[in-house]
Order: sequence, then C-alpha cells, then structure tokens
Amino acid sequence: MIVPLATLLRAIQRFMLVSAALCLLATSALSQQNENADATALWKSLSTRDFATDVDADQAIRAFVGHGEKAIAVLAAALPEAREDDEFIDITYFTAIILSQGRVPGGSPVSLSLQMIGQLAALFGRSDNQQLRANLVNIAGMLGPDAAPMIDGLMTTLRNASDPGMRASTQYALGAVGGAILPVLYAELRHGKDERLLGDITQILRGSTLPDDIVTRIEALLQSGNAEVREQAIKALRDLGIDSRRLSQAAAANLATAETDQKHLMAASKLVALKGPADIDVPALDDALVAFDDTRRSSERVEIARYLALAGPRGLTALAKTTKAARSQEERSDLVFALGIFAAAEPAVIEALIVSAFHSDDERTRQSAMMGLIRVGDPAVPAIEDAMNRWPDPDYRRHLEMALAAIRAAGRSDTPNETGK
Repeated sequence: MIVPLATLLRAIQRFMLVSAALCLLATSALSQQNENADATALWKSLSTRDFATDVDADQAIRAFVGHGEKAIAVLAAALPEAREDDEFIDITYFTAIILSQGRVPGGSPVSLSLQMIGQLAALFGRSDNQQLRANLVNIAGMLGPDAAPMIDGLMTTLRNASDPGMRASTQYALGAVGGAILPVLYAELRHGKDERLLGDITQILRGSTLPDDIVTRIEALLQSGNAEVREQAIKALRDLGIDSRRLSQAAAANLATAETDQKHLMAASKLVALKGPADIDVPALDDALVAFDDTRRSSERVEIARYLALAGPRGLTALAKTTKAARSQEERSDLVFALGIFAAAEPAVIEALIVSAFHSDDERTRQSAMMGLIRVGDPAVPAIEDAMNRWPDPDYRRHLEMALAAIRAAGRSDTPNETGK
C-alpha cells in the first residue's frame, strides 16, 4: 500500500515535534527491525511512501534519521538523481532534520560534504518552490560558516522574500555564515537601491564593528520612506553608540506613520528613550504630533503630547502652538487635556489655554483649559483679565471666571510654576 505524501509529511511533522526524543532507542519490535535495516533500503521506502500504515511510516522515519551520517550519505547520493521539486523537498527536509539532531543534547553532530553543499546551493536557482527554499535556508542556518557556497542563493531569497518568517530565517542564516558574508553585505549597502533589502542587511550587521562608509550608508536609511527600514537603521546605529538628531527624526517619522495603536505607542516610547527628557528632539516630536492621524485613539495622542511637554519650556511652547492650530475638535480636546496637566508660566501656554477656553464648544476642552490656567496660577491672571474684557459673552467667560476665582482664592505667589510640577 502506498501512503500519500500528505500522510508522510504529517508523520514528519510529528517527528519534528519530538526531535529530541528521537535520540533514544525505540522499544517496539517494528522499530527495532527498522533501525537495523539498511539506510538505503529505508530511504527507498520513504521516498516511495511504501508503507501499510501511518505508524509504519513514523517508525521508518525514526529509524532512517537514527542512522545519522549514513543517512546523510544516502541523501547525498540521491540528490544528483532527483528531478522533481517533491524529491528535492524530501531530501532537504530529511537533511535538515538530521542536522538538527546534532544540535540537541546527547545528539551526534553530522556534517555535509562540500560537494553536497554545492549541490544544495544550486537548488536555489533551480526552483521557486517556497517549501524547498525554506528547507535550504534552514540547512544553511545550521551549517554556519560551511554554508558559504549558499550565499548567493540566500541573498536572492532575502531579496525576493515577502514572508516575514522567511526573511527572518534568511537573515539568521546569512549572519551565521560569519566573516565570509561581510564583503557581500557591504557591497550591497554601498551600491544597492532596494531599501527593504538594505534594511534587512542592516539587521544582520547589528552588533558588528562597521567601516565608516557603511555607517554613513546606514545613517542614510534614516530618511527611508519605509518605517521598518528606519527602525532597523535606528537599532543598528544605537548599537554602535550613535545618538543623533537624525535618529530622533527617524523615530518621529515612525511614530507619525505607525499603522496600529500598539506600534504607535512603541514608536513614541522609543523616540523618548533615545535621549533624556531634557534633550528630547522637540521639532521631531512636534512634527509627529502634527502628523498624527485622527483615526487613532485619543490616549495615544495624549501620550505623545505628554512626551513633548516633558521636554520642558521648549516642548511646552511647541505643544501650545500645535494646540492653537488644532484641525479638529477631537484633536484640540486631546491636546488641551495634556497641556492642562503640564501647564506652566509660559506665554504661549497661557495664550493657548485661554483661546481654547473661548473658542471650544466642548465642555471637556473648556474644563481642561480652566484647570491648566489654575495650575499656572498668578502669572496667568493678567492674560485672563484681558481676555474677559475682550470677550463679554457670559458663556465664554464662565470657565475663565472660575479659573480666576480659584487662583485668587488660592492666594498663590507670583512665582511661576515649574514645568510638570
């Protein structure tokens, strides 16, 4: 009876889930019989799916892999004779499994001949089958420096891969090659135009000591229109101890274009983490706030405004100007809320709060503005009185009157509040 390919692959998958256990001696009679069988005969059965039951296939897999170096020799002999993708997939799949056995505790490391590695490398150019490529990438990652002949195929795979998992595995495999890969990566960074590929290469090079011109090329990626590429460049440069305004600008661009709330908040926190609060890049962060999309949640906008306010008087002044120029009621409400929490005796802050109290029809916004003015205290009184004289409408005056009464009742001194206190 011929066991279908799908059944055999399920058996292989089960095998991989318990790969460490396969180093132990099987106990069943059938398993003992198969383990004593010749590796060549076992491979013939596996490659033709010649099994009566699923259990028989599972036992044959275990026995074949248990042959280790002998099984690799059988696969190496089968490789030149293979013609179809399915055959190559089987050979590379089992090669990867056997190599993995040498990496588990108690396993016996196996190696591939240079000839077999060359033949595997040639498969990259033979087929676009993604399963085959995934197998080859996995093999390369386990070979380490011995995978040098596979560099061209790995680079082509990295260039064309769209699946994040495939890209990550290929990055790992290229990095595992070691020093032999550096000239290739450097050449691509110096002359390549594909920014996504350059970002992936930058990821591979993280933690390495790099030539000055390569560092310059990575810095240029901070201007990429691709947020992932900018993030990869930021990480690589930070690993090198580089912390510049351009990193802040790139992080701000990521913040402004983040596609989800979670990514947006992560980008914001990374931007602030680039420097201490006193050195936050105010223009970059303000640009990100201005570019903030109204479709996002209010909590994210308030958080970004908070980061800006933490930069001190420069940040508060920028936040105040952005608040005055708010494009929607929702945006104004969020920004006034943040401004009110961190309000300090800065002229631009006082003006933005007063304008918000007068020109907003939203009760939350007016209350936030009132609380901000109360927080500023006595330095806000002259501006409040002037505004009340210019705007006699009782409805608009109400919150200003409440703020003025609260300030006078508190009997505060004329000493301006410290930012954020």
